[in-house]
Formats: sequence, structure tokens, C-alpha cells
Amino acid sequence: MNSKITILAAALLLPLAAQAEEAAKAEPYQLKNRSSFTATEDTRAPFWPIGWSKRVTQAAPVSTAAPVLVKTTLDPNNYKITSILLGSPSLAVINGRAYGEGEYIKTPRTSAPPVGQAAAPRILVQRITDSSVVLQQGDQQATVLFNRPGLAAKGPGRDLLLEDR
Repeated sequence: MNSKITILAAALLLPLAAQAEEAAKAEPYQLKNRSSFTATEDTRAPFWPIGWSKRVTQAAPVSTAAPVLVKTTLDPNNYKITSILLGSPSLAVINGRAYGEGEYIKTPRTSAPPVGQAAAPRILVQRITDSSVVLQQGDQQATVLFNRPGLAAKGPGRDLLLEDR
């Protein structure tokens, strides 16, 4: 019975295969109308969400002058250390913010620098010791001392326990 079904299926499919082979040899499918889209400057792009439109921006003037590099000096008087924590990692509170070794000090950013001028200098916390912090900006280094007013009142070499009253 299976052989009869196989012979019958082959007899029915053989003419269909011949027709498909002839169609493949014939001309390929010819496209009648090719779609296209041309947009003008004021039309909305069709693939953007409804309500979105292209923003027209004015080109910024291009400056051909070389950037002006402002040389700044690293002044330790601009920084105040309020506390130092030694450990792993060592931390120092400089101008009210905690920094570790290898971090950059945040400088106030008023706005973007004018065209042709360099950005604000980056100041690195290079080393934190018991009584000072070493800051680095480019090739400059500055040591900011940790001022401890409670210890300065005693003075060096004075021991309050040994004094007679």
C-alpha cells in the first residue's frame, strides 16, 4: 500500500517540478514600480515619531587661531586640608571634599571655555601623608600642610605634664 502512495505522489509531483524548472529558466521577475522618497528641507522625516521635527542650528564660527594656553601656577594657599585619614586607601578632606590618592580635585566649572582657550587645569592628589598632601598639576608639585591649631598652641618641646604650678 505504501508503494502505491509513493508512486501516485511521484506521478503528481513530477509535472509540477517540470513547470517550476521552466519558470526558473524564463525571465526573472521584473519590478514594475520602484518606490522612492525625496524630502525637502522643511519636511519631517517619515521614520521619526509624530511631533518630532528637525532642529535648524546655526553653524558655530570656526576659529583658525591657535588655542591660547593659559599657564597657571599651583598655589598651596588655595587649598585647605581639614582632616587626613591614613589607611588603605588614605583619604584627605580638601576644601570640604574627600579625595584619595590618584583622584583629581574638582574645580568649579563656570561655563565652557571660550573658543581657543584651554579647559581648567586638572590637579591630581599625588600623595597623602600624616601632615601634608602633595598636589600635582602637569609638571608642577605643591605640598599643602595640614594645619592643626590645637597642637600649635603647645609649641614644640613643651610637655604640660612636666610643668610645675
